[in-house]
Amino acid sequence: MSILSSRLKIGLLGVGIFILINQAYHFRYFLWGTFNESFTTWDFQLPPAGQEFYVKGSHPPRAMERIIRRAFPEFKVVFSEERAPHLILKEYYTSTDFKQNVKAPYLAFSGERENLRWKRFKPSGYPFLEITAHKKEADNFIFLPFISYGKTNLRQLLTAAMKERRNNGIRPRQVAYISSHYIKEREKMFKLLRDRLGDQAVALGKCSRTLGFSAPGSYHDLKGIYKGYNFGFAMENHDRKGYVTEKITNVFEGGAIPVFWGDADLAGEFFNPGAFINIKAYKNFEAAADAIVEISKNPDLLHKMLRTPIFKNNEIHPLLLVNDDVLTEKEEALLQEMAQKLRKAYDLYLDNKRQGRPYWKALDLPFLIKENFKKRNSF
Repeated sequence: MSILSSRLKIGLLGVGIFILINQAYHFRYFLWGTFNESFTTWDFQLPPAGQEFYVKGSHPPRAMERIIRRAFPEFKVVFSEERAPHLILKEYYTSTDFKQNVKAPYLAFSGERENLRWKRFKPSGYPFLEITAHKKEADNFIFLPFISYGKTNLRQLLTAAMKERRNNGIRPRQVAYISSHYIKEREKMFKLLRDRLGDQAVALGKCSRTLGFSAPGSYHDLKGIYKGYNFGFAMENHDRKGYVTEKITNVFEGGAIPVFWGDADLAGEFFNPGAFINIKAYKNFEAAADAIVEISKNPDLLHKMLRTPIFKNNEIHPLLLVNDDVLTEKEEALLQEMAQKLRKAYDLYLDNKRQGRPYWKALDLPFLIKENFKKRNSF
């Protein structure tokens, strides 16, 4: 009995050690960044006013670049990979290199559902701020969903769609589904509509491809395809607060009715809720599919919805336009507000580093733990 008990203890100890090593590997970037944040000091100097201020981070979205330039108006902001940076801009899909331990404030951005901190943590310490698709009110987060910078000149594209919508007519086919990435909710919805509508619902992407149909060209420009359908899938990869991408604008540009799944509250802030199908407004996916079929078989109802204005009061939300060529006062005011928030966090972070104090406020550990738990339990 004692031998069995000893073996059990050794086995449990082994399992515990394995779990500990596994977790340490999973959070290696975070742990290394935390060590440097806690035990390293910086000899960091800003350039004199009027001199060049170097940002390490090539080809950021224009809206992101605008925020940074407005945050440092007294300098000549230069984006360069070659010079010692005064600011590091790190995107979700860029890799982490432990050898690149550059001592400079680190700004993270991501249009994905996850924050960047768990996946790509800069070894030199914590990001002082994150520009993110998380709709979170905090000093170290700026909300900027992917839909805001996924395309250029949305004002022109959506204004044209608004005009065309006034004369919209019923199209020859009912539903277009275009996707290159398998998401179970999208696949389920398409199967339900295919079962109900038969050949009137077709898949033109890599997922559930309907024989004889395809979507050539870029997935960012599908206007020509959606013009032949009454409904277009605008279902996101994830249903997360703040996560809205260009999918719904693609459908609107083609004059079709978006079938939307994702952050419906945010989509309803940007667009007229009466102009798209909100799957989450129904009891389940089956009920949403039944509603789409009902609309498709009622010419008067279908025609009315095809002509429903895309925007409430026919006004495009300014957050959708911060990436455009020309900005109005409303868009400029939004960018200035974001820039002021960025600069305040930057200056506070530098002040802490110069005094050898870890910037715990930038970590927001409860939020990170909550997000990581959601991530691990969403598959």
